[in-house]
Amino acid sequence: FSSECPDKLYFAPWHGARMFEYVPGARDLRPIDLPKEVLGQPVEELYSVHHACKRGRVYIANNHNPVLFAWDSARRRLERALPLAGRNGIRMGDLLLSVLRNPIRKTLLLALPLARRNIVEVAEETLEPLRSVTVREGAYNIALSPDGRYLYAPAVYSGAILKLDA
Repeated sequence: FSSECPDKLYFAPWHGARMFEYVPGARDLRPIDLPKEVLGQPVEELYSVHHACKRGRVYIANNHNPVLFAWDSARRRLERALPLAGRNGIRMGDLLLSVLRNPIRKTLLLALPLARRNIVEVAEETLEPLRSVTVREGAYNIALSPDGRYLYAPAVYSGAILKLDA
């Protein structure tokens, strides 16, 4: 999981359709149930959770059934479930491993290391895919430079750290 603010943390166990909210110092976790399926396919491998607290959203990536969820943290409700299979060359079964927010471009970056298009940029406001790129080595995860100009990704196949112009 990742968070832009330290006041609340959101994370998900790998197997299941539930994430948890944790306020540091609290004794308990608050469970948040997500849909058990999207388009008839199970939601059971939540792999990445990113808390964009200034945006008031939590973004959750489901793995083999590639779905991006947007949770409204202020209203405590699911805003949107975006199925990605069939978009930008993404197929059912492609692994969605990472979601990261680019606050400068107001987009989300998704890493799908084995997909034909393995880095996908999504508009943060509308959650619509904007563009995608194929990284021959496969991008396993994504980090962003502080100025938002560069993406860094560990390569699946070569072990290199890739530097891409955002």
